[in-house]
Amino acid sequence: MLTNEQLDQLENLAKLFYTVSECAVILEVDKKNLGILIQDDDTKESKRYHKGLLESEKEVREKVIEMALRGSTKAQAQAIEFIKQAKLENNEDIG
Repeated sequence: MLTNEQLDQLENLAKLFYTVSECAVILEVDKKNLGILIQDDDTKESKRYHKGLLESEKEVREKVIEMALRGSTKAQAQAIEFIKQAKLENNEDIG
């Protein structure tokens, strides 16, 4: 179990897209134990790690959408992929 300070660090590392193994090295904790904690959706470690990842992903998606709306064809293609993926996952979640 990580301390509050380590949880803050974990979330910040996840925002930078560090892997669980890389986080373990930086936090100086056992890689297997951290991996087990992060795989369990009910732990603080899992919630904070995934929160960090998703917050950064949100920022990236916002930038892609902004660029797409300004006419970037690459960004428009990526935005379409985001839409397709969301629809696919939403269908899987409710179907």
